[in-house]
Order: sequence, then structure tokens, then C-alpha cells
Amino acid sequence: MKIALLIESFGALGGAENQAAMLASALVERGHAVRVFASTVKGAVPGVEATALGTSDHDGFARAAKSALTGASFDVVHSFARTVSQDLLRLGGGVHAEYLRRMAPARSRLGRWFSKLNPKERRILKLERESFQPESTRLIQAVSSRVRDEVVRHYGIAPTRIVVTRNSVNLERFSPKLRDRRPGLLSEAGLPAEAFVVLFAGSGFRRKGLGRVIESMGYLPKDANAWLLVAGSGGTTRYKWMAKRRQVRVRFLGARADIDNLYAMADTLVLPTLYDPFPNVCLEAMASGVPVIVTKVAGVSEIITPGTDSFVVPDPGDPHEIASRLQRLLDAKERTALGLAARATAEKRPFKAYLEETLELYQRLKR
Repeated sequence: MKIALLIESFGALGGAENQAAMLASALVERGHAVRVFASTVKGAVPGVEATALGTSDHDGFARAAKSALTGASFDVVHSFARTVSQDLLRLGGGVHAEYLRRMAPARSRLGRWFSKLNPKERRILKLERESFQPESTRLIQAVSSRVRDEVVRHYGIAPTRIVVTRNSVNLERFSPKLRDRRPGLLSEAGLPAEAFVVLFAGSGFRRKGLGRVIESMGYLPKDANAWLLVAGSGGTTRYKWMAKRRQVRVRFLGARADIDNLYAMADTLVLPTLYDPFPNVCLEAMASGVPVIVTKVAGVSEIITPGTDSFVVPDPGDPHEIASRLQRLLDAKERTALGLAARATAEKRPFKAYLEETLELYQRLKR
């Protein structure tokens, strides 16, 4: 088949970007012809032609992608962004209308007022509505059941036009074998060998709950020897102050391409997010044998058995609730048992499963 993939940034770090690159590579290996249209191209995938459209906003990319596809012949057009000319629309970023609703309590009164009037937000909502219409997309691919329900609730889209295809993970790259690297990596990082390492990974610190992680770690016993590693981009001044005030030892690492090394060091990943359709970082951590602590709003919570393979805390992530789960993970035996179960859960979502499910959709949509 000749397949077009649409994504705003191709080859960059990020959950959707990684899924798109893995899919493009796997499709080429299966003998399909793949062409990517992106606003920016930051990396190459062997055998994949990628075209940078050079647009600067969501609207611009949607229109440029539609123009680029005009007159072209593809069997399937699969979009990873809000666009208006695809067969299959993947909602890796969820529903923007729901994102605004979830974020509202975290904003000031002025911030909520500005968000409602912000022309950029209104354009995104307009584009989102347009992208769901039958003339724009034939089938919507939701990454979790909650995203499917959000599309129905906010936009009245028929459930029959939505299919749930959960994210997947590279089980070879992300494996409990990573733990073999732990002693050397801790030494390189200047952390004690017996440290209890909590990992937070994700950009957008406020939405993903970094403040609640720091606050929760302040409730741990002083002899827990706990350290927080923060991977991702965002302003750090406020969080450094919070950590100092609560006597939490923290390292800000910035955006990291070697995320597997961080899983190797971590005893748990904590992501008390306010909104996250299906955070890949959680599935990667679980595949690495690292139990996670997430809020119920994270789509990955749908595959977790709380207290068996990881923990799910109520939204929006009460620090005392998180701290109680961290307390349990201080016990090495319980941590090991949860890690083994987390790996078993992740093994149910190998990348091959996502590839086969997507190819089935392609056959269904093939022009």
C-alpha cells in the first residue's frame, strides 16, 4: 500500500512522535511505501520520504497538509494531528475541549477567563470540530476508551465512527534487563547505591503534576534516602523552590533521548497528570519493570490493576495518596513484585499488536 502519515513534528522526542516513527519504519519493513508530511522534520527514518511543510500553527499545518495531498494518490492517509483530509485520525493528544475543562481548576480566575477568550484556543476548538466531521475523516482512532467517550460527549460523534487502539511499547528496548545498568548509572549520577529513586518524565510540568510529586515526597520518612529525577522541559524555578522548602532532593535533567537509562535507575515513575490520553512513558516504565503511580484521568489507568502491577490515585492526585503508595514501594519485596506484574501487563501491548491493529484498519479504509 501507499500510505501517507501526517504529523506536525516528525523525528522529535515525544509519545506521538515515537509512535509515528516506529509505525513508519515497521510499514516500510512490511513492504509498504510511506511518505510523511510534517510541519518540521527533525530526524530521518530509513526508507521513509519526509516532507517539511514549514507551517507555524495547527491551522496552517491542516491547510498545508490538505494542499500537499491534493492530486496525490495514496491508499490510506493516517493523521497524527488535527487535520481535515485523512482516512484515519489518531487522537494521541486527546480532545482539546476536555483538556481545557480539566486544566481550568489549575488556572487562576484570570487565566480561566483568558483561556475562554483566547483566539488561539478558539481556533484549535474550531479545527478540532472540523477534523471530526465525516468529510474530514472516515474513522477516528482513540488511544483509550476515555478519549472515545470524550469525543462522543463533547462533539456528538457516533461511537461507530471511533475505534480504540491503545498505545504500544518496544519490549526489546524497554525491559527489566535495564536494571543491570543501575549501579553504574547511579554512580555516574552521583547518587548513593541504596537510593530510592522516583522518576517524573514529561514536559508541561503543571499539567503533568510535578508540584504534587514534590509535595508527596515531602511526606516520606527522612531516612528513606529518596531522590527525584525530573526529565522533560519546562520552567524549573518554582519547583526548585518547592523542593528546597520541603527538603526533597531533586535533579532536573531536561529533555532526554536516553529515557531507558532513567528507567534503569528508577524504583517508580510518578505522573499525577491533570490530563493525559495515554502516556507512553508509563507503558515504557512498566515494560522496564518499573511500577507507576498515575491519576485515573491518565488513559493508561485502563490497563492497570491497582495494587497489583502499579497504582492509580484519584484525580487530580492528592499528595497524601501518592505518598502512601510511595511508602509501600519503599519495601523492596513489594517493589519487585509490582515490577514483575507491571512487565507482564506491558507485554500485552507489544508494538506488533498496534501494527497489526492499524494494518487491519488500513485494509478496512483502503481506497
